[in-house]
Amino acid sequence: MLTIIPPKPSKDGEDAREMLKRRGLPIFKGGIRRFVAFQKATLAGVPVYDVGDRRADQAWSDYEGVGKEILR
Repeated sequence: MLTIIPPKPSKDGEDAREMLKRRGLPIFKGGIRRFVAFQKATLAGVPVYDVGDRRADQAWSDYEGVGKEILR
């Protein structure tokens, strides 16, 4: 699972995904993007979906997406 994927226009996340695929390693389709909401949640001691940040919903949906992949 790729985590801390930098925001676009950075291609670092895509590059890492392609390198892992070329090496034949299993990888989830989804990944966890880097959001400040994660830092805020850590400092507040709450889950990211409970933090007051405009991108907290997006941050949590990244985890939900990977979770759905696991259950399939």
